[in-house]
Amino acid sequence: MEQLTFADCPRTNMVSKYKLVVVREESFPYNTSIRNVSKTVEFLKKHLGLHQEPEEVFIAVATDPQLNPVAVFEVSRGTLTETQISMRELFKRLIISNCSSFIVAHNHPGGSERPSFDDVRITDRIRETAKLLGITFNDHIIVTEESYYSFAENNMLQG
Repeated sequence: MEQLTFADCPRTNMVSKYKLVVVREESFPYNTSIRNVSKTVEFLKKHLGLHQEPEEVFIAVATDPQLNPVAVFEVSRGTLTETQISMRELFKRLIISNCSSFIVAHNHPGGSERPSFDDVRITDRIRETAKLLGITFNDHIIVTEESYYSFAENNMLQG
């Protein structure tokens, strides 16, 4: 399938019709709901290896109404100390997956599970955007080799 950008199209009086597709990169068996943080952290570590990434990686896990994962997306990959998150890129993936709710997660390769000011700020932006779009935002989890931090468990998703 040829991948084009809109900029590749010549400027004419013609309008092109497009079809939106999602390409599956990989599949793995998983038949457990991620209704609690410990199950989610287990999923992020066992199946995605998020805690072992050498740079910060921001992941979105799209879920169905029973909190079963239906799709996983790498939204952003950054440096040892940060990654840039685009609301547009995050929610484009979630909308395409047709999920009813989602969890986001990222790792801290430096080892501290404590959220930075930027982590708190981006979580607030995600919460606001999800509310506007009618998609339930269940949690933002920071994963390290030894520990994790859940915004939901720490009552940081109200607003």
